[in-house]
This record gives sequence, structure tokens and C-alpha cells, in this order.
Amino acid sequence: MKSHHNLHSIASVACDSVSAPNHIIPPHVASRRAACSNAMLGSAMLVFGLLTGTARAELLIYEGFNGYVDGTLRGQTVSTHSIGLRAESAWGSSNSNATTGINIQSTGLTFSNLAVSGGSAFQKSSSGTHSGAYLSDSLATYSGTLYGSYLIQFSTSPSTDKTPYAIVDIAASPTDVTTRRFASAADNSGSSNNTLAVGYDGPAANATNSSISLPAGATYIVLARFTNVGVQLDADTTGMATQWVLSETQFDYFKATSFAGLETATIGSGTTNVICTVSDDAVTSGTYSLTGALQLSMNANSSSRTFTIDEIRFGTSLNDVTPLVPEPRTMALLIGCAATAFVCLRRFGFR
Repeated sequence: MKSHHNLHSIASVACDSVSAPNHIIPPHVASRRAACSNAMLGSAMLVFGLLTGTARAELLIYEGFNGYVDGTLRGQTVSTHSIGLRAESAWGSSNSNATTGINIQSTGLTFSNLAVSGGSAFQKSSSGTHSGAYLSDSLATYSGTLYGSYLIQFSTSPSTDKTPYAIVDIAASPTDVTTRRFASAADNSGSSNNTLAVGYDGPAANATNSSISLPAGATYIVLARFTNVGVQLDADTTGMATQWVLSETQFDYFKATSFAGLETATIGSGTTNVICTVSDDAVTSGTYSLTGALQLSMNANSSSRTFTIDEIRFGTSLNDVTPLVPEPRTMALLIGCAATAFVCLRRFGFR
């Protein structure tokens, strides 16, 4: 209601500024003012709704690595562009080496028409690193199904010696590796063939590996779903983790239908396929909550290989964690709204 009130005030002020002087207003002038105000209010509300559609999405956590200084992520204060991370806290890291740890670069990954913000995190050494930032305390009360997404790119294929890994998860602290949960792995640590994996109660041995290794060179989106977050689990109320990995054309296909058919999609490279899908074994005890820290774990296992992660999101639906940039026709509609308001002013004789 407050937003509508402000918009109406803006419209009224705009019309007042082009109306009759401050004296008794003739009926025909009052009618013009009302028409002008309503037209401008309608246009303003439409523009407001279109521009804030993404902002209204139920994003619980967002990290696009925008607003950081190029160089080591360790010690940098959480960006003001981040969502769901503790303000003014700093990123921690298990690796104090500015060269071999997780670093920030100003160039971000792009993926179809997914909304991106610039900047990305990368690692290019054989020194495995766990970096994280504490979550906002308000997330501790979240319960229900949790969805996640992030972009991943491998410059070259990982080696097959079980060493490399690229994982996004939630942990007790930025560098803790014993209490990880809600893990989505583009390359699971310890997997025999460096495969994609997902784990409700953590990565590595706690996760379920797929038989798919992510191809190098292209950017992919990793989607994940975790059920019954923040709920006491038992045999009837289980914690399930499912992961899908999509190429750009596959993402466009499923996004257009709000991901209808994703559950039954088969593995393949076709438009209606998914690059990978894997589900973890059900967890039947304990309570797994959104507490602790958002954590990135990366090890490219070579200084000549780069692992890049970007646009990390957690939210309440797959659509929420895959926002799109406005289409050209949407921008045209915004311009049309402004033109309508201008014509209204001219038509009613306002100068």
C-alpha cells in the first residue's frame, strides 16, 4: 500500500505542476487533472511492477560476486549486492595464499538471458580451498523446500585422480568441512571420475554421484532441490536432494514452461534433455537448517586449469532462482507507458 501511495503522490504532483494556478478549479480542469493523474498512476504502477518483478522473487540467498575487488576473496567484506549474507562480515577461507585460493575477477559468466550482475569467483591451482560467508540470522527459521542454482565453467576438463572439486553448499562456518549440507557439486571431491553429484547431508562421501562428468569450455547452470529444510526428519518426512544440470538451449526450453517436464527429462544433449540429473538417498533423521555459512569449495588441481562459479542463488522455487533480464518487448512496453503519459499531458492541454 505504501508503494501505491507514493506512486499516486508522484502522479498527482506531476499533474498539479501543469494545472491551473492555486485557486478554485473549474470542473473541466479538475476532470483533466483526474484523467492525467490516473493515466500517470497506471503507467507508473505498470513500470514499477515490471521493474521489480525480479526483486519480488523469494530469493533467500544471492551472491553474484559483484561489488568486490579483483583478487583474493579471503577477507573481503560481504558485498552490498549480496542477499541473505551477514552484512559487514568478511569472507573466510581455509587458504591464506592470495594466488592459490579462491579469487574474484570483474568479468562474470553469462548464460542465455539469465539475469547476471558482473564479477565471478574462480580457482586455478592444486591447493584446495573452502571459502564462505556467514548467513543472515533470519534464515534460521526457514522451513520447506529449498531450491538452488549457480553457473559453472571449467576451462579444461578436470583430471581423473579424485582430486579436483567444485561445490556449493551450506556449512557450520566458512571453512568447516564436517557439517556441510545442501551440497550441489559440479565436480564432487573424491568421486572416481570427477562426476556431478548432490548431497542433502553434504558432498564427498555423503553425496550421491552421477555417471556424468561436466564437459569443459561451456557454461552450464546447476539446479538443485532440497526438501523439508528446517524440519525434523523421520521415515515419513524425509530430506531429499535432487540436481539437474542444463545447457543454455535446455534452460531456455524448460524455463519457458516454468520447468514443466524437468522431473521426467532424460539425460542427453538435445533441447528437451538435461545434461545430468541425480538424486541423493533420503535422509531420515536430524534437522538440517539454513544456518551457518554459504560455502564454496574449489580445487582445479592445476595452475593451467580454471574453475569458475557465478550467480549463486537459493530461493523458494526454481523460477525464483532463475530470474531473466527484461525481454526487448518488455522494454518496449515500458517506453510505451512513458509515451502514453506524455500524450495524456499534451492531449489535455498541459505544457
